[in-house]
Amino acid sequence: MLIQVGDKVEVATDWGKGTVEGYITNIQILTKPDGTKKTGGVHTKEYDTSLNYKGIIDYQTKSGKLQFANFNQLRKVTKWIKN
Repeated sequence: MLIQVGDKVEVATDWGKGTVEGYITNIQILTKPDGTKKTGGVHTKEYDTSLNYKGIIDYQTKSGKLQFANFNQLRKVTKWIKN
């Protein structure tokens, strides 16, 4: 699935109690096999998850809280449409 900054996403929570919705603010593709958000990677505005790289999105919830999630936590993406 193609994801882009601005897309609305539904993300599975780490604690397994459902999902959270928000809007992607950043996409980061990890550049090391043991990479994490802290070790860094390449930032991009879009990414096709079928490429199967490890990575992280930053997203903002409806309440304004900034969160991050691994690509494998994405459950649904609604494309952002420019007006």
